[in-house]
Amino acid sequence: MNKLIKLSLAIVLTMGVNLLFAQKGADEKAKMMVTKLTEKLALTADQQQKATVIFTEHFNNMVGLKAEFKKANSDQARTAIKEQRKKTDRNLNGILNDDQKVKYEAAKKELRQSMKNKRAEKGRGSKGDKNTPAMDPEMENHLDDEAF
Repeated sequence: MNKLIKLSLAIVLTMGVNLLFAQKGADEKAKMMVTKLTEKLALTADQQQKATVIFTEHFNNMVGLKAEFKKANSDQARTAIKEQRKKTDRNLNGILNDDQKVKYEAAKKELRQSMKNKRAEKGRGSKGDKNTPAMDPEMENHLDDEAF
């Protein structure tokens, strides 16, 4: 009985530590995203605070969704990931002014193109290379997962 209690306690502590690290990672990623957006879009202090909340929630949700996708590689998980990205984008657009929205969309397009170019340079996903399959169109739409 004593071993069972110790084992249960060890499991609970391990889960707690993992959750703490996941939260810390989400917080750090959110801060990094807000810093990037502040540089590109000149976010106000209020917008920075709101964006931090939006991105922290996004990254916390994505941890579970990506784990589910890796485990099952299901269409349902893929759809949930797409919906989370759309929700984050809607929430972020909700705090931006019109000028910032235009800059945000331009930055996303620039990032997408940059990532496509990097993939092509590495020989992955280049449509001109017959030895390498073309990039999955589903993935092509979500190149900017962690950046914007």
